[in-house]
Amino acid sequence: MRTSCPSMARKMFLAAFLLFSISLICVGQTAWTPELEMKVKAVGAVRVSPDGKKVAYTVSGPVMTPEKSEFVTQIWSANTDGTDAVQLTYADKSSDNPRWSPDGKMLAFTSGRSGKTNLYVLRLVGGESEQLTDVKSAVGNFAWSPDGTRIAFVMREAPSEEEEKGNKGKDDWKWIDENVKLSRLNVVSLAKDANGKREPRTLTKEGNIEGDFDWSPDSKRIVFTRTRMPKADYWTTSDLSAVDVTSGAVKTLVATNASESSPAFSPDGKWISFLVSDDPP
Repeated sequence: MRTSCPSMARKMFLAAFLLFSISLICVGQTAWTPELEMKVKAVGAVRVSPDGKKVAYTVSGPVMTPEKSEFVTQIWSANTDGTDAVQLTYADKSSDNPRWSPDGKMLAFTSGRSGKTNLYVLRLVGGESEQLTDVKSAVGNFAWSPDGTRIAFVMREAPSEEEEKGNKGKDDWKWIDENVKLSRLNVVSLAKDANGKREPRTLTKEGNIEGDFDWSPDSKRIVFTRTRMPKADYWTTSDLSAVDVTSGAVKTLVATNASESSPAFSPDGKWISFLVSDDPP
């Protein structure tokens, strides 16, 4: 007997239809209004802890005061059975993208509370979160090293003084795909240097680093996707490279006429999987 894909599709459709019908019953078939939307909090960025016992997630809700009208996101944690839900962040600005440290004792996240989107770490034994970076641009995608000593992150080049002045004065118009800013791969250590500071190191200098990258299991290398420019039509130039985190030496791994992306190391570090487009893309 052959399995019928349409049969499965019908079951999925019926399940979705039932859920939609139940939702209408629950709200008494009331029209969806801005006032009703304000009462619904959105949950996202769900991350399970390494030991599988806890989950970190974000909750977004409206903040309406005489001085403020915006949605603010805060980070929460709970047991995976749904008990002991606790709010972890309380800043006026949003905290987002929680990521567990490999040992499960800390959470790294991004927040714009300093005026720019920076990296923060929060130790779950208690205390305030600690700011790891002080960037002039904004931290994008990031990931812990498997040994838990460093965090790699993607960051776009900082705006010029003239652009920064325009941004502060709300004169922030721009031509799309002109004066583009390249994104670089950076790494910052959790341990402070002799001067008591944490200075991020830029690992890549050529090309534009896309958001997808992956640490090797031994924390010595990072494989990443690189394009020539961060323009809409340049995804076809996407290739794979790897960088030695200690020396900063970059090695091209795959560079064909096709577009390569989404690299990931195997658990033993001997293989890398990735996606390949048609050739030509």
